Amino acid sequence: MIRGIILIGEKIMEVKQIMDQYRRLISDLDARCAELRAKYNPDFPCGVECCLCCLNTSTLFISAVEALYLREGVEKLPREIQNAIFEQARRASRRLLEMGHPAEELTRKEAIGLLRGCSEGICPFLIGGVCACYEHRPIICRAWGYPMSTGDEVVFCEKIFSKDRIDRADSIDYSYYWNEAQRLSKLLGYERSYPMCHMVLKLCYLPLKL
Repeated sequence: MIRGIILIGEKIMEVKQIMDQYRRLISDLDARCAELRAKYNPDFPCGVECCLCCLNTSTLFISAVEALYLREGVEKLPREIQNAIFEQARRASRRLLEMGHPAEELTRKEAIGLLRGCSEGICPFLIGGVCACYEHRPIICRAWGYPMSTGDEVVFCEKIFSKDRIDRADSIDYSYYWNEAQRLSKLLGYERSYPMCHMVLKLCYLPLKL
């Protein structure tokens, strides 16, 4: 019994240390975004009337460490908002299953357009046109819209940034942050990422046992 308690304590401490590393990672990303805001002075963040980026993201892949950080935000929400988030995630997962694509078996490439244009494709955290867990949002949601290198090209929201002014060399290295989140997730025992809707139900749903 004593040994079991000690092991549980060590496990909780290990998770805390991994999450602390993740917080430092997103703090660094937020700092890079702030540098770009200072340099280009864009009209950013987006207004509440624009949530186009959130309409096809229930199948967006996120890592375990991102999902656990989202969970921290979910726990602070009123129960009715939590229920709305989980119901949207369930709707998306059910739709994928009906289409013959279980969420836990999808690859990132397969998942991209499966629910595009469907109500089930809307991000589970988009409530009334606003992100319910904005402070705990995943890495892609923090970087998207800013000049961001995908390896082959630099992408950005042309509603906010001017193509003529963007310095392609001064962009966010998205692959670095994504790979770091994957590395931390592997320390938690997750070898791969999964669609948002699946991760919400697997790691954000309450109650959850470590």
